Amino acid sequence: MEPWLVMASFMGKATSPTGGRDGTLHYGRLDLGIYNLPSHIPANFPVATGTAFAAKYRGEDRVSLAFCGDGSTSRADFHESLNMAGALKLPCIFVIENNQFAYSTPVSMQTASHDFAGKAAAYGFPGVKVDGTNALAVYDAGQLVFSGGVTAPVPVVAGGSVTFEFGALGSIEVAGA
Repeated sequence: MEPWLVMASFMGKATSPTGGRDGTLHYGRLDLGIYNLPSHIPANFPVATGTAFAAKYRGEDRVSLAFCGDGSTSRADFHESLNMAGALKLPCIFVIENNQFAYSTPVSMQTASHDFAGKAAAYGFPGVKVDGTNALAVYDAGQLVFSGGVTAPVPVVAGGSVTFEFGALGSIEVAGA
């Protein structure tokens, strides 16, 4: 998608893909294979799994890509999506950003796992851990995953990327504090 179309969407312009009727991230271009994102970020995983299933069923050379934060990994639809993608060997890449907190809940209270990339093994596909604060490391990991260097087209969790929030996600006290 051309950058001016993205900016037109953010600014609610009539020249945007939605004709100015929707802003921020809620736009898509089916002609480019870009599906409209759901409002709730964790809900991106079932959508990506579904679009990957459709691509595989149709014999299309496509990969579905979805992002979420560490808090989303505690939801049932996260696990259902990864389980289906692994069982059916769907062409998906799931990126998990470890923000250290899901709103007010620290990662240590969300999971017993040491990292999120390791969760991929439970679903039968590889995981890649990368320092999310290092742009070059993220780029290199992306190149490895998209080039098929991680046994694509099976699902991949390019997760566990450690990031840090530099501001409050909400006016909520930290759990366990």
